[in-house]
Amino acid sequence: MEVNPKEALIDESVLIRILNCPADQQVKLRATIMDDDSVMWISENTFMPEDGVVDLDTTAPTSGSYNSPDAMVL
Repeated sequence: MEVNPKEALIDESVLIRILNCPADQQVKLRATIMDDDSVMWISENTFMPEDGVVDLDTTAPTSGSYNSPDAMVL
């Protein structure tokens, strides 16, 4: 997995790519964060890799919390 930058504020863009994915196999990605009020926020999405790569800026999820390519919503 490639994440750049490693740390960012909530409103800053982050490049997230999952590399070397097996052909014809879906990839599930889950992110969690706890806010200042101790509320847990969860985003879970399933992707079909393109040429072995899931790039959250360009690969639309096949199912999950959102339905368009966008690394900011994860």
